Amino acid sequence: MSNFQKSTLPNGVRVLTEKMANVRSVSLGVWVMSGSRNETPENNGVSHFVEHMVFKGTETRSANDIAESIESVGGILNAFTSRETTCFYAKVMDQHQPMALEVLSDLITSPKLDIKDVRKERKVVLEELKNSEDTPDDIIHDHFIKNVFYRSPLGFPILGPKKNVRSFSPESVQSYLTSNYTPDRILVSASGNIDHQKIVEDSAKWLGILKGQFQGTENQIGTFRKGTFTKTAEIQQAHILMGGRCFSYAHKYRFPLLVLNTVLGGGMSSRLFRTIREDKGLAYSIYSYLEKFVDSGIYGIYAGTDKNKVQQCIDLIWKELKKLTKEKISDAELSRIKSQIKGSLMLSLESTSSRMMKLARMELYSGKFETLDSTIKAIDSVTAEQVMEVANEIFTDKNLSITIIKPKK
Repeated sequence: MSNFQKSTLPNGVRVLTEKMANVRSVSLGVWVMSGSRNETPENNGVSHFVEHMVFKGTETRSANDIAESIESVGGILNAFTSRETTCFYAKVMDQHQPMALEVLSDLITSPKLDIKDVRKERKVVLEELKNSEDTPDDIIHDHFIKNVFYRSPLGFPILGPKKNVRSFSPESVQSYLTSNYTPDRILVSASGNIDHQKIVEDSAKWLGILKGQFQGTENQIGTFRKGTFTKTAEIQQAHILMGGRCFSYAHKYRFPLLVLNTVLGGGMSSRLFRTIREDKGLAYSIYSYLEKFVDSGIYGIYAGTDKNKVQQCIDLIWKELKKLTKEKISDAELSRIKSQIKGSLMLSLESTSSRMMKLARMELYSGKFETLDSTIKAIDSVTAEQVMEVANEIFTDKNLSITIIKPKK
């Protein structure tokens, strides 16, 4: 029996909860369906800047008050910005749930946005940008997605360019908040030892004041730039990120895609790890990943290798990809991969935080709740033929973009 419940406040804010037996903690998230995809070239980076600014103080709490309110009871308070969402979250003991939800709500309903704080936070974000630029295995993802979703906000860097960060003001931040932090774009997600009705009442008390409706439109995914794009930097190792577009979060073949990704680069037993690292010794770090959005997605394969081994590494990776388009995976490998995925899923769901995030993403991206049993059933139903079909659809020359960052010398 599912412990999932959903309610919608009169102003449109959605409240989702899942009660977990035998835990004393609660994980809460206030999610906004707004991220770097909702930006323009002129304000790219503002979603992430908003995430920073709300922690600088509200009309009733200083920055120190915000931090102490959660940390003083042993809790965790944080936030993150993605391409399509922003999440403010906390994890506390169950008796502190009302206080935690009030603090999270206060962050997004009444941030102070003082000009002195804006000036200081610009410097903080600029340092964050420098840190990212100094980390090639991080910044390469921004270069890669820019080509996969070329000339689309979906390909914008989440941190934004430096010139934009320097230009942010209280007025520009407030304008973005007013336009994008509307009740129809906000949901509360909670998991743990909770009472659904209590969280609905608390949400109505603190988020029911929000008014308005999102007036923007969902932008297009842009064009795809295939080919090889090379940059140089003062580094010792070459970094490769190759891949292309794949399926959206709710696509009917999302589970065959998950199996394919796990076969390819999901851990130390994956094909790429065995071939590139164990057999050839070409890379220390080699993995594949998926990033899925409302209407599209990307698959990527990352490797760090010697500057003189870049082409050999690319050729071997491509050979492994094409092999999956021509040869079905064996029954034994398929069974092992399914067990790996199911085990990882079930272990993650022992965490209240993981469940809270999964609840929100299911609602935001598919509009429906999937039970663990239905997910397990879907994974078990994946066939080798489906995996091969997905491989043939996405591992093509026209859907291949390669980004390389090489040492200057």
